[in-house]
Amino acid sequence: MSTEQLAQDVDLSRRTGRLFILIFAALATGIVSAGFLAFGKIEKHYRGEVERQLTAIAELKQDELVQWRKERLDDGHQFLKNSAFAVLVQRFFDKAGDVDAQRQLQDWLAQVQVYGQYDNLRWRPMCCSTSLASCSRVR
Repeated sequence: MSTEQLAQDVDLSRRTGRLFILIFAALATGIVSAGFLAFGKIEKHYRGEVERQLTAIAELKQDELVQWRKERLDDGHQFLKNSAFAVLVQRFFDKAGDVDAQRQLQDWLAQVQVYGQYDNLRWRPMCCSTSLASCSRVR
């Protein structure tokens, strides 16, 4: 082998090495770029899915709160302008010792408590310090 041929082989070997390094760098750059693009797409999809789930949860909670408020207002309307209840309450406060009126009011409140699924139900007029309570823990 002559020196000239040896120099050509070394030169060819260097060019081949540089070519392999260039191919490796191009492939690595392509793989990293593809990974970033895929990650961005997955992140965008995941974020959109989480936003949809949170929106659905918020709408459900809002609907539950609206329903809860409607139920509480319906419970209150049982007493609003209810002449039988008003007469019973008036009798209870006019005659402090009226055991029958107190029992009837407690029965009424107990029914509201059971059907309204309340743990504790208390009624107190703003003008008085006396209250009438119905509590499931006591009974």
